[in-house]
Amino acid sequence: MTTNEKYMKELKELMGRFVTPTIVIGKEMLLGFAANRRRIEELLK
Repeated sequence: MTTNEKYMKELKELMGRFVTPTIVIGKEMLLGFAANRRRIEELLK
């Protein structure tokens, strides 16, 4: 659990639920690391 309530509220508003990790790169939101690893690497190039 985070101690930053602002970010917890923002995550809940954006996603409608709490999923960790939620990774935001630009305007794209990715839920989870393992299932999105290739896309994350593409976006970070």
